[in-house]
Amino acid sequence: MKKQNELVCSIRYALALGLIGAVSAPVAVAQEQDEEETLESVIVTGSRIKRTDAETAQPVTIITREAIEKSGFTSFGDVVQRMAEVGPSINTLFNNGGDGSTTIDLRNLGANRTLVLMNGRRWVPGLGGAVDVNTIPTAIIESIEVLKDGASAIYGSDAISGVVNIITRRNFDGFSASGFYGETSERDGTRYSADFTFGHTSDNGSITISASHVTEEPILAGDREISAVPNFLLDPRATGSSTTPFGRYVVSGQPSAFTNSGATAPGANNRSQYRAFDAAIDLYNFAPENYLLTPQERSSIFAEGNYQLAEWVNFSSHLLFNERKSDQLLAAIPVVLGNLNSGIAGTITVPTANAYNTFGAPIVGLQRRFNETGGRRFVQDNDTFRFGGGFSGAFDAAERTFDWEAGYSYTTNEQTQLTFGQLNLARIRTALTSFDADPTAGFNPVCGTPGPNAAAPLTGAVLTANCVPLNILGGPGSITPQMLNYISFTGIDQTNTTTKNYFASIAGTAMELPAGPWGFSVGYEYRSESGFDIPDAITAAGETTGNSRLATGGSYSVDEFYAETFIPILADAPFAEQLELKLSGRYSDFSTFGDTTTVAAGFQWKPFSDLKVRGNFNEGFRAPTILELFRGVSDNFAGISDPCLGGQFGSRSRQTPATIARCNSGVAGLPAVPLTNNVAPNQDNGQIRTQVGGEATLTPEESEGYTFGLVYAPSFLEGFDVSLDWWRIEIDNVIGGRAAGTLLTQCYRDGNTQACGRISRSASTGLITNILATGENVGFSDIEGLDFAFGYKLPELDFGNFSLRSNSTYFIDEESQNLGFNPDAPFNYHFNNPVNSTVGIYGGRGGTTFRVKSNLALDWNLGAWSASWTSRYQSSFVENCGTTYVNLNRTLCQNAASLQADGRVPVLRNRVGATTYHDASVAYKFDWDGSVRVGGANIFAKRPPLVTANGSQNSFDPSYDVPDSSFWYVQYNQKF
Repeated sequence: MKKQNELVCSIRYALALGLIGAVSAPVAVAQEQDEEETLESVIVTGSRIKRTDAETAQPVTIITREAIEKSGFTSFGDVVQRMAEVGPSINTLFNNGGDGSTTIDLRNLGANRTLVLMNGRRWVPGLGGAVDVNTIPTAIIESIEVLKDGASAIYGSDAISGVVNIITRRNFDGFSASGFYGETSERDGTRYSADFTFGHTSDNGSITISASHVTEEPILAGDREISAVPNFLLDPRATGSSTTPFGRYVVSGQPSAFTNSGATAPGANNRSQYRAFDAAIDLYNFAPENYLLTPQERSSIFAEGNYQLAEWVNFSSHLLFNERKSDQLLAAIPVVLGNLNSGIAGTITVPTANAYNTFGAPIVGLQRRFNETGGRRFVQDNDTFRFGGGFSGAFDAAERTFDWEAGYSYTTNEQTQLTFGQLNLARIRTALTSFDADPTAGFNPVCGTPGPNAAAPLTGAVLTANCVPLNILGGPGSITPQMLNYISFTGIDQTNTTTKNYFASIAGTAMELPAGPWGFSVGYEYRSESGFDIPDAITAAGETTGNSRLATGGSYSVDEFYAETFIPILADAPFAEQLELKLSGRYSDFSTFGDTTTVAAGFQWKPFSDLKVRGNFNEGFRAPTILELFRGVSDNFAGISDPCLGGQFGSRSRQTPATIARCNSGVAGLPAVPLTNNVAPNQDNGQIRTQVGGEATLTPEESEGYTFGLVYAPSFLEGFDVSLDWWRIEIDNVIGGRAAGTLLTQCYRDGNTQACGRISRSASTGLITNILATGENVGFSDIEGLDFAFGYKLPELDFGNFSLRSNSTYFIDEESQNLGFNPDAPFNYHFNNPVNSTVGIYGGRGGTTFRVKSNLALDWNLGAWSASWTSRYQSSFVENCGTTYVNLNRTLCQNAASLQADGRVPVLRNRVGATTYHDASVAYKFDWDGSVRVGGANIFAKRPPLVTANGSQNSFDPSYDVPDSSFWYVQYNQKF
């Protein structure tokens, strides 16, 4: 990223002068305040200074409680995800890889670069830094303020792409109740909720108590056409999984694999029940067994109050408890053992002596899907607790009024996950040692090592106590409940994150300038973050058929000082009805990496009353998270092809001469690959030892953000306003990681010395002994775009009041680069490994950056009636056509790209069309303070476009709505 050194130095200098002046301004310059009644001062997200003018130099979007109710969603995170400025984020459509959470990803830069606050104070993040907003109940929200600009100088780490600030309901008088029920047009995906709020306000204080419950029921993938098969529009018999309930077995000495011809009753197997495995008809359709929309329940209680202890001091406190119960469902576990011709290596075989083995030879490769388990289910019980309290007040000094506050907050998020349907590899290994205890007296399998006498195998045998022999070679139903109980286990994982925050600040007016009060705010914050992830013991030991991992645990703390000043320069002057400058800075000292300083500057200029010009510069940073720093380091034997070796798994024969030369000569201190008679060694194992995990030496990401915009509200057209904002965010020192295969490519193809430094080889054999794929600060990201919005409240008409509002985001460009960048490589190389725009290309940042996202809303009201219509637009994008579609149906793909870097293969691409959704609702207010709303989302039941690269995940991107159905709901609110 190109640093703007002179600009930054100038801003730092101006900041210092401004803050010094704000704190040390002489009292004699201060002017007396008018005795007229003043407007109420408020704090707007992005500042700590109270102002009577809610508009600031930074762009802020406010989502009201009414807008949340209109949406038909029971999670406010789903509402925010529909904003044009928000990229694809985790939600309940994420089944495989989801955990019931919902996140917010402003600018598509990653949810861990969007800071989430509640009433201006930081919310507890997960171990990876992203905040699950399902931990904040919708019932307590008064409004949501979304700051679409960096704010690390005000709030600290993570506020690179923006800030989401939840404002809770306060000073509520009376009692209210609300009920919600909705379901899809297919009569599934039911959602219902109820909440109750009580509040009382007096001269000395107020109290608000709210309780709520939400239930969201699932939809199975098999209940929608697009997700009922692994790859939509393709035959599942040709695109399904090769791991089937009937099994796929590789027998030593046999040229082809076998499968069962049908279900097998419990008991001995018969050789005649097996036939050759035929990939044209034997692949398994696993898709219908998955969730399409995952279920969850959320229950919460919230209490907030404040009390005026004295004229100059007020005490406030809040308490929240939220419980989320969620789960995900995947098809039954596919177990792969032994060494199959697909190149997957293992250590478990089925010996010849196995009681169920009728082949007379060992089974050296095996795949079987254990449908008897009922599928893989991941069940979370997630509890969030929040307590906050503090004192605040105001005092007069030197003819000025100052506001102060000091307080503490404690937030903890604790999750227990139960995993069902996984198997214990150690138990499988033991259960496969079965043999027939007495072949002459019926079938009686036992576990252990048989004696040398085949006719009397129990003589001299060593038996395994409590073992249940496993018929892994049978078809569906051959695994009995007793067998399953022996080899299965319930995984219990514990995760916790805790945030403690102490804060104190003072704000006020430094002096009265001719253009208005010169405001300032200074403060101190101390924050500690701690967390752990303790996997089940079997998972940690690597003896599970699922993904293994080691424990994670760690903590850090940070001391921070910040200052902010707001300086009115001109007012009511020619071509300067208003000119204001805002400067802010923060010093942060972390226990993990040291200190860092960030500054920001912004201006707001009104040349005349109809037009406002605003601009901002901000420095930002994101500190490494607990997961990035302290994730348990473990071995991962990934399937990788060594470009320097030959044999079944090596890819030396496909490399360019330049790559071969690097292999032979050694790169960056790596030993050269030894040649025998000018022939390289073979890679006989398809898996190479790779170390993955946290990295304690990580340093923070750093960013620079720029915004410049215009807001125009013409006086000749009352009720109309339009805004256009240009923005750019540059991130340096990006925290990430490179896969083992990427490191090999970058080292030997590109000559990247940093990648080579993470690879170890044996000097004698040339074989790779280890690849270090832990986290690192890998490069930079740069993203740029435009936000456009307009609104028009039409003049009142006889048949009602109409208002129109639109918000759109246009991504100009987004670029990223890791350490694989090679400035001497030819252009075609950069086409595949580039500093290149990924806007409108699927998978650009783990999702899709749509070139354009736009929302258009039309509202109407007449007396007690009101209605709304909303259109949501997502532009088209291009994807590299999925391999399965390229092989089986190229008509779905377009040959729309240039040659790859080596000039071998044209890239087949699929253009995914633009999509527009329509939502509508109508509401009526009764005379008894009740109201009812009926509405629908995706009312035309639009199907999302086919995404071929996401074939195994429902064939569409989860940023779209649930396919082939609309969602209809009714909501009733009553106030007393």
